[in-house]
Amino acid sequence: MNPTKHKLFAGALATAVAVTLFTSCAAKDDAVSEAKKSGKVRPGIAEIKAIAEEGFIYGLPIVMNYAVMQEFSVDTNSGQFKAPFNTMWNDAASLHTICRGVAYKSVQFFRKEI
Repeated sequence: MNPTKHKLFAGALATAVAVTLFTSCAAKDDAVSEAKKSGKVRPGIAEIKAIAEEGFIYGLPIVMNYAVMQEFSVDTNSGQFKAPFNTMWNDAASLHTICRGVAYKSVQFFRKEI
């Protein structure tokens, strides 16, 4: 692209962005303005705090799930990387001798009871 066309394109793009910003900022039909016009009761501080707390309680497990998924399946440089998505993976060393011993002793204990 020659420099003249490049400058013309950049100028047209900047103008379009400026016009869009100015017209959207001047619009008074957004959700906040409509709520003020309708006269509806706004939530109080206690209700806002309760909504935020519920969002945290229900949203945190989802976010943590994505963090674990990132560590296990996406980030190949992670120390926790197992395998990419849709790939079979087996970790023979996932149970240590201590864990196997406890599980084995528990099974033997319950077999004696029967």
